[in-house]
Amino acid sequence: MLENRPLEGLKSISPVLGNQGFRLSWNADRGNVPWQLCLLRDADHCNCFLQLFTGKLRDIVKNMPKVETTVSESLAQLANEVLQPSNPQLPISDGSKEGEVVLYIMVFWSPDKGQKDMPTMEPVSLVVTTSDICIVRENYIKDVKVPSRFRTQYKFLSSERISNLTAMHLHEDLATVSLTFLDEDADGMEMKWIVRAATKASLHTFLSTLRVPWEELFGIDMPLAFMP
Repeated sequence: MLENRPLEGLKSISPVLGNQGFRLSWNADRGNVPWQLCLLRDADHCNCFLQLFTGKLRDIVKNMPKVETTVSESLAQLANEVLQPSNPQLPISDGSKEGEVVLYIMVFWSPDKGQKDMPTMEPVSLVVTTSDICIVRENYIKDVKVPSRFRTQYKFLSSERISNLTAMHLHEDLATVSLTFLDEDADGMEMKWIVRAATKASLHTFLSTLRVPWEELFGIDMPLAFMP
């Protein structure tokens, strides 16, 4: 056991990061951090757990903790920190619908350099618009205004145009996919990513989100094959 806290001291439950995790905030207790961050990396799993957890709490505690919602704030922060037109690495040039967040999903990612063994996967998030896939990293830092709280800061790492997507290969576990991009504006440079989601359903949601704008642009079925 790493830590033990009484449920009566729980002040609030806050879904965070696109409902793929949640924060538990506790009454001040000397020697303990006043909040705990739990990452499930899957919105369906997180919502189901919170529904079960809050249901059990009603039978146990006298005063229910406050359940907060921060989805709209998270999307606004993503748009401000990741999709801002001033970002020179992002090809979005205006505030049109191309810059709206369509999907925000936590995954494990690595560039595919053609090695035989599976490379080390880095925990990141994918921010998908109707035109781009952006890779971001979340940093959890103390809130300057309220030291007992934390806030999320997003760091832009890389991006690729959905229109540059030329191939997708689904791995045997059905939760991992290899993506191939061909950038004709950069002398035909090819880039490959490996993306692994927490669940098969999460990966299916990601691929389905890519399919709509890709097929609207090219008028054919999006290429998807199984790894040999």
